[in-house]
Amino acid sequence: MVLYVSEYNWGINETEKEEKYWDMKILPLLRELESEDNVERLCHTCTIIYQALKEGNMLGKRFKKRTLFLKTLYKLVDIPSDLLGLKLAKIILGLKVSGKNLLNVCKLVFKISRNEKNDFLIQNDELIDSLLEILRAEDLQANTEAFLYCMGALKFMSGNSRLINEMVSKGTVEVVLQLLKQINEINENDAQFSSSGHILVQLMATLRNLVDLPQPRCKLLDHGAIPDLCLLLEKYMNDKDVCTNVARIFSKLSSFNDCCAALADCSRCYILFLALLNKHPKKQVSFFISCFLYFNPLMCLWCCMCVSPFSVTYVSLNTFFSIVLLKLLMSSNMDGILEAIRVFGNLSQYPEICDFIIQRKVYKFMIALLDAKHQDVCFSACGVLLNLTVDKSRRQVLSEEGGIKKLIDCLRDFAPTDWQLACLICKTLWNYSENISSAESCFREDESNALSFLLASFLDEEVALGYNLDSDLRDYHKLYWETEFRPVAQKLLQRIKIHHTHPNRLAVP
Repeated sequence: MVLYVSEYNWGINETEKEEKYWDMKILPLLRELESEDNVERLCHTCTIIYQALKEGNMLGKRFKKRTLFLKTLYKLVDIPSDLLGLKLAKIILGLKVSGKNLLNVCKLVFKISRNEKNDFLIQNDELIDSLLEILRAEDLQANTEAFLYCMGALKFMSGNSRLINEMVSKGTVEVVLQLLKQINEINENDAQFSSSGHILVQLMATLRNLVDLPQPRCKLLDHGAIPDLCLLLEKYMNDKDVCTNVARIFSKLSSFNDCCAALADCSRCYILFLALLNKHPKKQVSFFISCFLYFNPLMCLWCCMCVSPFSVTYVSLNTFFSIVLLKLLMSSNMDGILEAIRVFGNLSQYPEICDFIIQRKVYKFMIALLDAKHQDVCFSACGVLLNLTVDKSRRQVLSEEGGIKKLIDCLRDFAPTDWQLACLICKTLWNYSENISSAESCFREDESNALSFLLASFLDEEVALGYNLDSDLRDYHKLYWETEFRPVAQKLLQRIKIHHTHPNRLAVP
């Protein structure tokens, strides 16, 4: 009995404490919101309110005057200010709303996030945490539409290079993959199955942006996501948009050996890809999957049995692929251009394809695309040029169209944030300069000087790793610098130094 009274008294004390905090801290701020009409001051008040709720342990659903509080906030939602909208959304989500209230606030965040000019506003708040918490904690079946807008907002945010790093550090990859598993568990006869397809399009587009970074790719493999993606393709084979987005993810992953090995271990993916080719013979998804399946030599077991080098050459040079790939290269669609370059990157490991690239002047496109200032495009184009320079007879193409200067410019622009790309550039220039004693194979003096300066700078660990990166990404960044870039850059710099010590070997036009 005494224990019961003690607990009861504790409850009264807590209620009194909350009432007192409400009267002293929250109510005056709430009255400011009701009387204020200046947007800037409203935003400032919302910031103070959120902090006060947090300090008073009033976030969440247990706050007794929560309904009254929310009514005041909702009256301000229609004011045309994205900054105010974000401040309000942060408080409303912090109060753990549900049902239509959750849907409406997710719609609000979606509307604001679709404007890339608002990325800097989102970056200065904790909105990503709130959205991820919805996906972690709320019920998918009860909040399907809210999940759609929530996932759509995250997709827009993932298109920003700074926000995507924040998303990775806050566990977005894990949340997205967990949601993928939940959706895969939905029965195909369930009414929710078709509506989940809309969420999947946003989810896959987000994942497609995430896998551009090395850490998410590693997490994707660690969580065994390849079989989950294959299962998704199998279940949503009739949904062209879902299949296209998954195929684009696989196309990106196929540029990396460990990802290809994981795909090769997933035995059912081969039959699945062929089924999709038959299902969508005239759709865009066919192009992406066929590129991945037939043109990636690392899918060794199945491809070696079914596709000989001769048939690979035949498939790649037939009318359909040569026309489509060349048209894509000349298009204004950056995604299409990137996919076409990746196909050529995988194919250019075959001598016959290299001959095709030379004969049809495709290498000129690759050199021109080094000017795109698009990191992925430069990476893939450089991969093609690297494969071309393996053969001594083809190396001279780099001297055309200002190829050497453009490679050096790419090294300058992208090395500090992408040591894998920097390594590719150095390997290409290493191959090109193998016969450096002959005049026609040498760098021009300005190229040699610029390259020497850049290599010396980037081989300085303090300079190379001095950029502000997320702590998790910093480890990967350092690993790639040490294991991939530094060894080849040191050799290339040494070769150029020897070149400088023998002026008679310089080829200055």
